[in-house]
Amino acid sequence: MRDVWRQTWAEINLEDLVHNVRLLKGRLLPNVLFMATVKADAYGHGASTVAQAVLQAGADRLGVATYEEGAQLRMSGIETDILVYGALFEAAAEAAVKYRLTATVGSIQDLIFLEKKAKEYKNRVTVHVKIDTGMTRLGVRTLPAALELLQRAAESPWLTLEGLFTHFASADEELLQEKSGIQPRLVENDPTRSLPFVEQQRLRFEEIASAAQQQGIHVPILHAANSAAALRDPRYQYNMVRYGIAMYGYSPIPMEDSSFRLRPVLSLRSRITRLAVIEPGEAVSYGRTYVATRREVIATVPIGYADGIPRALSNVGKVKIHGQCAPIVGRVCMDQLMINVTDLSVKVGDVVTFYGESEGCGSLAQVAAQLDTIPYELLCRVSARVPRIITYVKNLEETCH
Repeated sequence: MRDVWRQTWAEINLEDLVHNVRLLKGRLLPNVLFMATVKADAYGHGASTVAQAVLQAGADRLGVATYEEGAQLRMSGIETDILVYGALFEAAAEAAVKYRLTATVGSIQDLIFLEKKAKEYKNRVTVHVKIDTGMTRLGVRTLPAALELLQRAAESPWLTLEGLFTHFASADEELLQEKSGIQPRLVENDPTRSLPFVEQQRLRFEEIASAAQQQGIHVPILHAANSAAALRDPRYQYNMVRYGIAMYGYSPIPMEDSSFRLRPVLSLRSRITRLAVIEPGEAVSYGRTYVATRREVIATVPIGYADGIPRALSNVGKVKIHGQCAPIVGRVCMDQLMINVTDLSVKVGDVVTFYGESEGCGSLAQVAAQLDTIPYELLCRVSARVPRIITYVKNLEETCH
């Protein structure tokens, strides 16, 4: 039940989440594993709730960014395999062993940290080796270093080498490298230079995977695809796909298939707490950046940038009330904002929708485009003080089958 003390909340529709998971699972090739990415509190949706729902809906594994996130899922009762995408530090090696988390390794030092704690706890640790094929963020960068790391992990009595993976830098942006003129670090006259960057990364990754196989190193799981890559080309799926933003209702690439319709899972809402009539010349909010040009009705809504509404929406954002749009006027405050409802029939207590509608002024995708950002960021901005309300739980098991 929603905390009645707050008139602002985020609705998490598990039925829509299950719909998305089933739709995405249907795009996978046979025997390809579905790793559900629930990092950053499941992109602001609530990691424990989302994890349980997606596993019930058909996801095979979970992915998180930090060891803290993985440990929290374990403590919430999640037993399935959890891969930690982020960097390993010595202190985190204990968490990997203690909470049975699969660790990402990108150096010999990472292996040393893990082996030390594995010996201490007398438990083996599962690892996935990360290859930096062009993201320039994490992972081993060269073929010799990759083979050395893979061989070392495979031979360790305290480690189980399960995976080899990379991350595409521009799978969601067609021909990004050609448009920007940026090229990866390649050998001179390399014929791959003219390919889209995602293809350059694929070839580099497959070169290392093939070399490992030829050297007799067995790696059961290869994975590279995020949502964009998985939806873009089945060649990128390998043995496993790491679905993220698409699970939450947003396709990172245009989809030509009209039957492929993802549903936004999170809706951010609040209620009108005050209505004020102001005269021409009166101003609204900090800095008096909005001045009325006529007799206007201004509604106050108890949500602000501390809740996740970008201050950049001051005087440019729109919300939805009773299916109609109303503009945000004045600067967005930390805890409140004001909207112009002069031409609408509203009352105190009426619901105001900020994100969640698939079209119109309630579309998170449109707001992201307006602010030159991405849906990921806006979802993650919704702060912890906003209650998450599960709007569908009845017959979830039936929905999943």
